[in-house]
Amino acid sequence: QRTFSGTVQARRASVLGFDQGGRLARVLVDEGVTVHAGQVLAELDTERLAAQRAERVAATAEAEARLALANLTLRRLRGVVDKGGVSRQGLDEAREAQRAAQAGLVLAERRVASVDTELAKARLTAPFDGTVVARSA
Repeated sequence: QRTFSGTVQARRASVLGFDQGGRLARVLVDEGVTVHAGQVLAELDTERLAAQRAERVAATAEAEARLALANLTLRRLRGVVDKGGVSRQGLDEAREAQRAAQAGLVLAERRVASVDTELAKARLTAPFDGTVVARSA
């Protein structure tokens, strides 16, 4: 039998925290608990973000309706311009209104994606398997 003295040191250590501040909704682990990679450790309150997301989804629906109307208007004017019922200026305005509506839809969709990113960041997950050594909440 042999006896050795030494220091035990972790291979990896990480200090984890949320990207943004907020009201802590749940802490799911305590000190000394073994966790696995990807396991949720804590969550922020997401009520405000959920409301923002619902608002932005509604704005996306509105942008889709504006685009549909712009597409219909442009299609109708293209058929009438050759018969002299609408000026080229009117057709140009309808074409640019359609482009603006398309850009508005893209913007609305990106705003929803931005909130989705914030919702994902409201969950703190373990980056690798390990043991919780200290917890501050």
